[in-house]
Amino acid sequence: MAGLIAAKQLSDAGRGVIVVDKGRGVGGRMATRRHAGARFDHGAQFISVRTERFDALMDEWIAAGIVRRWSNGFADGFTGDGSLLTAGGTSAGGHMPARDGHPRYCASNGMTTIPKHLAAGVDVRLGITVSAVHRHEGGGWRIVADGGQSYRAPSVVVTAPVPQALAMLDGGDVPIDSESRASLEAIDYAPCIALLGVSAQPVDLPAPGVLRRPNAAIEWIADNTAKGISEVGPAITIHCGEDFSREHYENNDEDVYEEIRQLLSEMLPVEFTSWQVKRWRYSRPKNPLSVGAWTRGLPSGLVLAGDAFNGARVEGAVLSGLAAADTLL
Repeated sequence: MAGLIAAKQLSDAGRGVIVVDKGRGVGGRMATRRHAGARFDHGAQFISVRTERFDALMDEWIAAGIVRRWSNGFADGFTGDGSLLTAGGTSAGGHMPARDGHPRYCASNGMTTIPKHLAAGVDVRLGITVSAVHRHEGGGWRIVADGGQSYRAPSVVVTAPVPQALAMLDGGDVPIDSESRASLEAIDYAPCIALLGVSAQPVDLPAPGVLRRPNAAIEWIADNTAKGISEVGPAITIHCGEDFSREHYENNDEDVYEEIRQLLSEMLPVEFTSWQVKRWRYSRPKNPLSVGAWTRGLPSGLVLAGDAFNGARVEGAVLSGLAAADTLL
């Protein structure tokens, strides 16, 4: 989102822009996937709004029909008295979990709809993995990809997760002062294992089809059919917590599935007719900065952006991308 927002802002301002992305499709963690005839949001699950600038963008997307209001909060398994939330939507003590009333939004046809909307009219090159960012001897920058492609530009915005961004800069021997490098290397990310599954029977989740943090190992359970993006289902997305994801990240899919199935059997009996495991190595920055976009200690014309620089939410990534564009404009 940070890269596409920056690209669109720069393009709208009359700048020539090329987006280079290693993915097969745009969007990164704004990800929607089809499996067994069902559709799953398996990265970012919703969007919240806290700033006027992002609110204005959301109004545009809502008017265009690509975003809609989804919910004012979600049921939370941590009830405050140590009990777990049951599938029926009340805790063992019989209390409905609190809802904070803050609007949550989702894309009307899956979260990837938004980055696809932003990418329209922008020169996006997919399936290209950047290995190095070099300062060009004649001025500006040269981007080198694993496949041998090379690109020249007066300025570069790098929106990959910070460890990958630093690897690109180190690959091109870009100088970074020691204090800035220490700040960047201190940014830590939580991994996330996601399980996508089509259920053989209805799954009893609290309205609007979501249960957050039912136990320490699972962060999120959502029904994409109840969400309105999958006609086949129930189509369930499960996000595992940081500790579980870190412990099992390198395990094979079958072992991961069995571990999650055992966790679910204790609270939410569900039988999947088809399933798939997805891993997000850089799911969420744990200690994001509040700088908008990063230029400190970097050569002129180079900007780092992403949710690590303006808050670990979709809004944070968007605002960071806007800040990157503002810097170059």
